[in-house]
Amino acid sequence: MQLINSIQLKYLPVYTKLGEYVGRVIDFDVDCATFKIMTLHVRMKSLLPFMGRSLLIGVESIVEITPRGVIIEELVEQEKITNPDLGLVTE
Repeated sequence: MQLINSIQLKYLPVYTKLGEYVGRVIDFDVDCATFKIMTLHVRMKSLLPFMGRSLLIGVESIVEITPRGVIIEELVEQEKITNPDLGLVTE
């Protein structure tokens, strides 16, 4: 069993199983009852620093965490969701 601490986890690069670069870990959520990581907060790649979108990766999508990076399942494109009653559009 290999251990990694919070300092090592933050800013690790995140890749899909096919090797596509997704971004870097900027934060994570831990279940207080089990002490296990439940969600990774990933800053997605962007042309401008600090302007990328954040992505939440659930534990079920994490394939592997090593000191060299995080491997996740392939990303699924999120469809545009509209709610005409509220005038909301999210992507």
